[in-house]
Amino acid sequence: MKFWFFVEGESELALARQVIRTVHHGSIEEKSLVRFVSDPVSDKVVFSCFDCNSVDNIPYRLADHLSNIIKSQALIVVLCDVEKLGCFTNRRAEVLKKFDASRSGQVRCVFAKPMIEAIYWSYPDVIKSTMKKLAQYNKLSIPEFEIPKVERNYKGALSDLCKKYGLRYREGEFAEHFFGSVGNRIENSLELKRLQEVLKCTET
Repeated sequence: MKFWFFVEGESELALARQVIRTVHHGSIEEKSLVRFVSDPVSDKVVFSCFDCNSVDNIPYRLADHLSNIIKSQALIVVLCDVEKLGCFTNRRAEVLKKFDASRSGQVRCVFAKPMIEAIYWSYPDVIKSTMKKLAQYNKLSIPEFEIPKVERNYKGALSDLCKKYGLRYREGEFAEHFFGSVGNRIENSLELKRLQEVLKCTET
């Protein structure tokens, strides 16, 4: 089984890698595009990730890689925010607008509303443990503190919280440690539940 992730940015990239490793123990990330596309489908779960750098780039990247998608026989998983489109149907239409309609059945979309970074605030204990871990790596000591409730500006609030305790917020680094600590605790997040269900699929 092959999964090919097309994601919006660094947070989504870390999330995709962690959840597939949780759902499919022993899954392998193939970083060589040539091998990922050309190797035959087997019983082992192989995945590859493509960071599109923005939600608006995803439709173009899907279209650019159509021939590779066909050759790879992979299930495509798109992970991004709904953002300004307002609903999941509109975002899906936007994602697929430049993609071959006959191949749209290979694409599974997992959207966050309003944004992926909102997931962090559903796990305040993991935010705290991640900050403490990053502080140790940087040989810093931070006091005990409470995680505030946040209902908007999720990424900015996280950056501000890190800054308050002398940490520099690096999106990819934080996401990697954070989602690695969440593990199977998906009950707090609809996005994590949806992604897990998509990755349990075994048919292309």
